[in-house]
Amino acid sequence: QDEDFKLKTTVDKNGFFSFKNIVLKVDSGSFYQPSVLYKAVGYTGKQVTLSAENPSAISDITIYEPTKSDSLISTAIQHYLIIPTIGFLEIQEILLLKNNGDRTYIGSTPTKSVPNKMLKKFITINYKLPKDAVNMSIGYGLMSCCVESVDGGFYDTMEILPGEKQISFTYKIKAPNKTINFSREFSLPTGEFDV
Repeated sequence: QDEDFKLKTTVDKNGFFSFKNIVLKVDSGSFYQPSVLYKAVGYTGKQVTLSAENPSAISDITIYEPTKSDSLISTAIQHYLIIPTIGFLEIQEILLLKNNGDRTYIGSTPTKSVPNKMLKKFITINYKLPKDAVNMSIGYGLMSCCVESVDGGFYDTMEILPGEKQISFTYKIKAPNKTINFSREFSLPTGEFDV
């Protein structure tokens, strides 16, 4: 993707858009990927490759109305992978989030870290970590631009589209003895969890 190559267009009254007179890039690594910004939420279509032999392609983008209600957001499965190391337990949490609605959940509580009202972000999920958790790092499904650490855990500002989304993160807990008490507060209604 070439950051210098961007085209803009508008959606017509039927929800369709097209780009015309695109200069084709014929090198094997070039592709085109449409994106739409709708009510401050970004949506992306599939990547397509154009060539002299195939000068047109279709890339559908599904766009949803936004909602600030989290009543249809849940964790279908929360899985814990515990790896013992010297003096610590390393814990990876893998969550399958579900948005059972037909709208994109954008959060309702504004963050305090963005003072500009036009750039304001909203907390979609506030993840509580166990007491004494250290060295938290995010994995797949989470982006550093949208995650902020806070006392007792971290929060995410990434919108949650209808359907399922898998995320993961890891952290360590001190384990100086052979036994440890481990308790965890769930951030969302949770259907199933396993260790």
